[in-house]
Amino acid sequence: GYTSLKALPGGGGSDIPLARVAGGRLDPACRDGAIRGLREFLGAGGRQPRKVPCAIPARGVSIRRLTLPVVPKDEMEALVALQLETELPLPPEELAWGFQVHTTIPALGGSNGPALAEVTVAALRREVLGEYRALLAECGIVPAFTVGAVAAASICPEAPGVSSVLDLGKAHSELLTLE
Repeated sequence: GYTSLKALPGGGGSDIPLARVAGGRLDPACRDGAIRGLREFLGAGGRQPRKVPCAIPARGVSIRRLTLPVVPKDEMEALVALQLETELPLPPEELAWGFQVHTTIPALGGSNGPALAEVTVAALRREVLGEYRALLAECGIVPAFTVGAVAAASICPEAPGVSSVLDLGKAHSELLTLE
């Protein structure tokens, strides 16, 4: 989260406070305390790197649904990066972003035109994820980031039509609407 790091293995959990300085970066003393708290939580299981799913707050995350021509898999990332340049105010190299191709739409009316792909892209400033990634790496964690509301939606039963997931927090809440 923006104000705390929540560690949740199986049944128990830990809530480690995060303090920020002007500009939103983590306070250095708080960062050191968060590393100590997370290491204590993880215990003496060694410093072997382990991949862990990490949900981040939606604050600052931009999610876009794009329709792009179908291209070979190895070219899709470059095509999405080009589209991001027109969709967002920051260049792709200043962003941490990922995408998922959902469906392919055949060319209209059997024409020779290109088939289209529905793609969802999530992006945020690279420095935000970099700060979380560095903190977690000090504890032997290799994070696999996802947006918290999306992670919450994935554990809910799928409902037909439109549904919503609301995450109520002390200072911030997140609402995700799914179609």
